[in-house]
Amino acid sequence: MINIQSNIFDLKVNNSAKLFYVYLQHTKAFEKSNAHYADCFEVSTMTISNWLNELINNDLINVTFNKNKRKINIV
Repeated sequence: MINIQSNIFDLKVNNSAKLFYVYLQHTKAFEKSNAHYADCFEVSTMTISNWLNELINNDLINVTFNKNKRKINIV
């Protein structure tokens, strides 16, 4: 069973970004590229960037870089 953070439904976050958040929680695919996520969701890489920014701005995730490798962390 997927454990979904209950307050995510109260936030003013795009529903697609919420689905992406649940996907990240479930798959633990925190180091994939935007192109990988775009292929999974059949959207553009810009859409993935927008979803990531929404999740960052609502303190649901944070992103760190180490030697040009991105890692997404669930807050």
